[in-house]
Amino acid sequence: MNGKDLDTVEKFSYLGAIVTNEGGIGDVNNRLPKARATFTKLKGIWKSNIINRRTKIKLYNVLVKSALLYGCESWKRTKGEEKEIDIFQNKCLRWMLNIKWQERVTTEDLLKRADTQPISKEIRCRKWKWLGHILRKDQGDDCNIALTWAPEGKRRRGRPNTTWRRMVEKERNMGGWTSWGVARAAAANRDRWRHSVEALCVT
Repeated sequence: MNGKDLDTVEKFSYLGAIVTNEGGIGDVNNRLPKARATFTKLKGIWKSNIINRRTKIKLYNVLVKSALLYGCESWKRTKGEEKEIDIFQNKCLRWMLNIKWQERVTTEDLLKRADTQPISKEIRCRKWKWLGHILRKDQGDDCNIALTWAPEGKRRRGRPNTTWRRMVEKERNMGGWTSWGVARAAAANRDRWRHSVEALCVT
């Protein structure tokens, strides 16, 4: 590029995200430490008896959750990673709501008290809302081409690696869209697409 040779690497950092050679951005392990650090710096606020619960939840959503979910639309995630980020949020909420470990509070009750939803569900919703914008772009747009483009040659034997595109194609089929053409037609109607994404996120 511009007369310079580029090294072949397995991963590199771009705009604060870790891009890997397996496809997509595996950024969970990169964002979680930053979110934990942000939460720890605000420990005085979480312990305060002057600040009410609603204000603490708002601060958590604006400061901690935004640090965690930066660029989450392009993450490729495993079930283990989804569980890890959900556990992180549950621990944060228990600390803010002053719920001791001895108290038997279910996850459903915890989320209801905080008036929030699992992080894994929110990531999926954000991703498919963003994909709706992509699908409404011109089919010659680079983002649309990337959804269907396939490299030449054959892949090596064995189970294929989990990539962002394989993950969204699996979720697409779960949503009842058998192809990107079908999904593109559904995304053209914004209201119907929004309801379909909400149903997919519950699945």
